[in-house]
Formats: sequence, C-alpha cells, structure tokens
Amino acid sequence: MFNRTIQDRSFAVFLSVVLMIPTGGGLWLYHTIDHSGDSKDLLSRLFLHVGMEIITAAFLCGVLGVVWAIFLPAWIDRAARFVVDHFVKALAIFLCIILAMFAFTWFTLYH
Repeated sequence: MFNRTIQDRSFAVFLSVVLMIPTGGGLWLYHTIDHSGDSKDLLSRLFLHVGMEIITAAFLCGVLGVVWAIFLPAWIDRAARFVVDHFVKALAIFLCIILAMFAFTWFTLYH
C-alpha cells in the first residue's frame, strides 16, 4: 500500500505529472483549435466528445494524484487501508448475493 514516506510521495507526484503532460497537452490543443470546419457528422462529433471526456478524466486523475500525494492526511490512509483489506470480502459477499438471485430466479421460473 502507499506509504507516507517522502520517496513514495515523490514517486506518486512524478507519475501524476507524467500522466498530466500528454493529457494536458491534448486538452490545450483541443481547446485552442478552431472547430468551425469540423465534420458535421453526428457519430464523429460524438466520438470526439467522448474521447475528450476520457482525456479530461485522465487529466483530473493526474491533478488529484498530485493533491493526494502532497496532502494525504493520516485518516485517509487508514480508511484506504481498511477498504483494501475488506475489498475481497465485499466481492465474495456480492458474488453470493448474485448467485442467490440467479438461483431464486431459476427456481421460480423453472420449478
């Protein structure tokens, strides 16, 4: 798990900045280009919009990664450790619930 040492924080900031450079460049390029001559095709505009939303989400993940690495309080670290420790148990519980739902549906419909 992520430790609170300066080396781990510096590495997290480095990875976040590496993510922010290409995505920020793509956002800057998209917002500075004149789009008046673009294709009016609905599918290509939809593809461009979805692509830019994905790039924006990646850029925001980079920004939040920098903020998280610099300002991570101890209680968030403890909460994240709790979530990671109990994640597999939660998946097993959800799997049991889904299997029970399938079994109930199968018995209801076919018997």
